[in-house]
Amino acid sequence: MGLGVWYFLRLAPGELRPVARATLDRFFLREATLPNHEGMARYVDVVVGVEDRKAVEVVRYGGFQYRVDAHGTLDAQQLGEVMALASEAVLGSVLPTDLVPGVVAGEHRYAERRLEHVSRWRLSDAEPALLRALVNRKAGSTIT
Repeated sequence: MGLGVWYFLRLAPGELRPVARATLDRFFLREATLPNHEGMARYVDVVVGVEDRKAVEVVRYGGFQYRVDAHGTLDAQQLGEVMALASEAVLGSVLPTDLVPGVVAGEHRYAERRLEHVSRWRLSDAEPALLRALVNRKAGSTIT
């Protein structure tokens, strides 16, 4: 089984619509803008399991958010902060440190929490059902 990723923009609470990967790529390159709500561009990525070029299951989904200006252009400073936190969260646990005996290295865990707070958002209670309907429509059948 292979994997595919589908993206959906959150225009406002309870309002999702599909978005092309190329649009998100241009957004991150600051070549395109995204609709935003309260200064944040939010999207959901849905990882689907694929067999014979057909989506058969949802593997996972998650909400991401990035600060934007009034026109919907990515805030480059916040993106830099997110990238720094991501590398600290991943590499912090493997970088050598001189610890005082009895002290546990936990910087990467704090970086993970900060990264979660800065770049993730949780779907509202009603949004998973809306997302499920959009995914099923895109798949052309009901998938789990």
